[in-house]
Amino acid sequence: MQVTFRGRPSKGCNKCRQRKVKCDEGQPICERCTKGGFECTYRDEFDLLLRNQTTETAEKAKRKWRSRAKKLEERTSSSHASPSTSSSSDPCDSPASRTTDCVPECSPPVDLDQSIYDLATKRFLFDFVIPGGSQVPKTGFASFVLRIVDDMKPGTCIYHAFRATSLANFAGRSKSTHAAEMASKEYGKTIKLLGSYVSRPESLPPLQTLSSICLLSAYEILATPYLTHGGSWQAHVNGSVALLNSLYSGGASGLEQLTELFMHIIIQMLINCMGFGNRPSIPLSTVDAFVRPKTMSYQVLSLLYKAADTIAEWRTAELDTNSQDSLVMAAMKMVTSTEIIDAEIEQWLAERAPIWEEDIKECQKEQLPGWLKPLYDLPGAPSQMRLASNLLIAQRYNLTRGTRIQLYAHTLNAIDVLIASAKDDNDLELWLETQLRCELRVMQLIEEVLCSIYGHMTLPIRGKPAQKEVEDVPTLRVFMLLWPLYKVSMMLARRESLQQRDTQGRRFWARSILCWCRDEMGVKKCEAFVDNIDGKFGLTFS
Repeated sequence: MQVTFRGRPSKGCNKCRQRKVKCDEGQPICERCTKGGFECTYRDEFDLLLRNQTTETAEKAKRKWRSRAKKLEERTSSSHASPSTSSSSDPCDSPASRTTDCVPECSPPVDLDQSIYDLATKRFLFDFVIPGGSQVPKTGFASFVLRIVDDMKPGTCIYHAFRATSLANFAGRSKSTHAAEMASKEYGKTIKLLGSYVSRPESLPPLQTLSSICLLSAYEILATPYLTHGGSWQAHVNGSVALLNSLYSGGASGLEQLTELFMHIIIQMLINCMGFGNRPSIPLSTVDAFVRPKTMSYQVLSLLYKAADTIAEWRTAELDTNSQDSLVMAAMKMVTSTEIIDAEIEQWLAERAPIWEEDIKECQKEQLPGWLKPLYDLPGAPSQMRLASNLLIAQRYNLTRGTRIQLYAHTLNAIDVLIASAKDDNDLELWLETQLRCELRVMQLIEEVLCSIYGHMTLPIRGKPAQKEVEDVPTLRVFMLLWPLYKVSMMLARRESLQQRDTQGRRFWARSILCWCRDEMGVKKCEAFVDNIDGKFGLTFS
């Protein structure tokens, strides 16, 4: 039966919309496409958001918004279950938003929204911003926000990007549906403004525009519980990379202000490339302009570049099914390249500076913070903990471990090809031994990632208070863990031989950590990660 489109844009797949039939919106493939054998693709959430602009829809949204605002006022005026934060609090010294108790009673909707936004701003600064220090490597994180937050003007891209991301974070931490709706609205405004900026590149303020795109990529992690090939997060990463390349090649001034942003962009680019099998589009030579050569951070990035290039070359060969002989040659090269990169990483670890040393201790459950103890009471929790000297170094370690796990995931696929193509028993024995060696190394890396979680959650952060409860834990701790933790979970979920080696239940514990990040820290993307680990999406990318 044909249906007529009125009001909101259809969320059905492209094939059903083209045929003008009702779509059940099944994910990842709808029922009609399954039966017909069609390729099932959906419109990007961007498109749906920007098309939903009819007058009728706007009026409905306005009525619902007023109703929600009234209900929220009633809740806030009657609820005193949790301590509120004084408006004079330093945003870098307290969580500032455990509830919305400090919203003025009986205030009109516009004042209520402003109060929520003020709380969201304080919460975001607490959760994500560490002012830069003099230590090497630098111990700051997202400190670029401090340079722009006071100068943001309504109607600018950075203004709405910051509001969208801070509200999304606040919505997750406070379980506020109203804040989530406010965040979505600000997100739509930001996308429109970015589109107009792109059409007028001469109007692009580099720091603010790059900051806006980086904030939007954070929004995607905080607010979207789904995974898609070529989705919005990837679009934001690619956009920031393209703009950075343009600024650098064009000799733009003020690039020294972009050093911290560059590190955010380059790391996301490399994660994206390794997940999708693409070569890095920012050349390694560009890193020299932002990161001092011969430093440990520079060496980490150069090793990640090599891993991304190696994975991209293998993925290209793997997708080319024309020649089995070529595939076997590519598989051999993949194994050799991985061994070379791994040897370089081991050398890097052997030569690391004292500040990069990790302290390995036994995990004493009775000494754990009360909010963390339930996680370590779960089956599969590690008995050791690895402590870096600061959180940024812990992040670099797990970035390296996640990269090695990703590299070994593809290497094990290559070894599967070589085992299937073995010409005699000697070849078969060689590749089986290589497979065993790789799997043992993967299990070692998995153990290192999971043993580092205690440090990620508890290492002191300059300017942050002691963490007496979950509300005191900055969201950035979870952000730094997500990718390596997801890689660990995917490896244990998708490779049966590794499941057989997982005799201590690490797979269950890694999944439990992601569920905790979703439920306690409000990071929506963790829901998609858990669903994918459970096989709901059938996707293997990052």
